[in-house]
Amino acid sequence: MGGSRNVNLAALTNLISNGKMVGALGIESLVALRKVGREPDVFFGAKESAVESAFHGVSSVIICVDEQVPNLMGRLEAEGLKYELVDLTAS
Repeated sequence: MGGSRNVNLAALTNLISNGKMVGALGIESLVALRKVGREPDVFFGAKESAVESAFHGVSSVIICVDEQVPNLMGRLEAEGLKYELVDLTAS
């Protein structure tokens, strides 16, 4: 069992309820967001959108599949941006 079935949907709902821009990296992330009734603001180019948004003072939440986390973190760190990593894996 994997993908969006492993997501703690209550934690996801709580995380995206703060009005920030929401992006999805990966199909599983898109499916998880749809399960909680939320379409992402950005799907294509979500990583770059998060960087550009941060440069303009807009915070974002990027829902990301495990395989993309290192790339996302590397991009944010390369730009000197602060971030918080939250594990949404259901226990």
